[in-house]
Amino acid sequence: MELIPHEKFNDLLFWLLRELHQFEWHDKSRFDLSWYDMHVLKFLLGSPVSRVSDIAGELRLPLFKVSRLLNDMSDKGFISREKVAGDKRNTWIRLTEKGLSTIRKVQDYHYELIMNNLKALTPDEALEVLRAMENVSKVMNFEIPNRRSTPQRRRKTV
Repeated sequence: MELIPHEKFNDLLFWLLRELHQFEWHDKSRFDLSWYDMHVLKFLLGSPVSRVSDIAGELRLPLFKVSRLLNDMSDKGFISREKVAGDKRNTWIRLTEKGLSTIRKVQDYHYELIMNNLKALTPDEALEVLRAMENVSKVMNFEIPNRRSTPQRRRKTV
């Protein structure tokens, strides 16, 4: 069953991805936060005490990249680190007040922006857009079975 011609679909998908990229770029210029910064802040909002490996699994990035990201975020005052007692390899990552305040500002801004933009649509169209947002992962098939796993580099064996 073809709901939409192939070429039209490709155009719509490109347009959607372009709009998301522009949205991200706008956020970066407005809040001086990368998408990864915002993702970490949002993740920590729901998981107030997390390990570096938990964040790496959520972002699907190698630990060394996440460590660099967290170093920058710590330097900016968004997160704090605390060594896990009795375990030299693990560090607890927490939001600071500045990090919490920042992600709340981002969320408030996004809510106001989208709600104001939805006013240009009919109520039915607005609900359709919100339903589509809820179902994006189903449509794009981004259901990741184990979000905690992250690609790890293999150690060389001698």
